[in-house]
Amino acid sequence: MNLPAILAHDGVQQVEAILRREKLLRLHAFLSGGGLRVVRLERVRPGQSRGILDGYGEHPHIEEAMAHAAEDFAAGGRPYGEVYGKIHDHYLTGSSEPCSQLDARLRSGKDFDAWFDGGWMRAEIGGYEHEPLTPEVKARAHAGEEFEWTSERGVRFAFRSVDQGGYCYAPVYKPAGIGDATLWHARRRGMGLTLAEAITEALKATPEETAR
Repeated sequence: MNLPAILAHDGVQQVEAILRREKLLRLHAFLSGGGLRVVRLERVRPGQSRGILDGYGEHPHIEEAMAHAAEDFAAGGRPYGEVYGKIHDHYLTGSSEPCSQLDARLRSGKDFDAWFDGGWMRAEIGGYEHEPLTPEVKARAHAGEEFEWTSERGVRFAFRSVDQGGYCYAPVYKPAGIGDATLWHARRRGMGLTLAEAITEALKATPEETAR
C-alpha cells in the first residue's frame, strides 16, 4: 500500500476530525513491548506533556490503532477488557511488516504525536537517530583508507581499516553540548491543513536534535 492510500485511511481521518473538534486533545502513539502500535488520545492541559486518557487503540498497524482509538473516544472511553478479545481481536504482537512509512517509524521504536493548533494540523515523530555515514565515506572506509571525517553535527570521527575490507570508527572530537556521538534524540516536525499533510511533512523533515 502506498503512502497516499495509507494516509487516506479512515483511522487517520477520524482522528483528525476529533483533534479539530477537541482543542485540548493530543494523539500520542508508540510501540508496545510486544511490537503493537499503541495510540492514546489524551486531554492535555497547558504546560503539561501528558494528559488524561480519553481514547485508546492498539493494533499490529498504526492506522488501524488510530481507528480503534477514535472509536473508543466516541464511545466515551471503555475498559480494556470490554474491547480487546470481545469487540476487537486481542493481538499479542505487532506486525514485522510495516504497511506505511509512518508504521515503519513506529516499528523502529519512534513515537508519534499529533494535535490541532492555530488552524494547522501538527505532527511530530521522535526517537533516537543514528549518525548517518555518507556513501562516499563508506566507500573510502571499505577501501581500507584511514582518515578523519566530520559529521553534520560537528563530530569528528577517525576511521581505521580492519581485516577483509571491514572498518571501525570512533569519535575524536565532539562540540560542546553534544552528548552521545553516534546516537542522539531528535524530533521530525510537520504541519499541514490536514493530518495527512502534517504526517507527510514530518516524515520528510530533517531531524532536530532535542534534549531527552
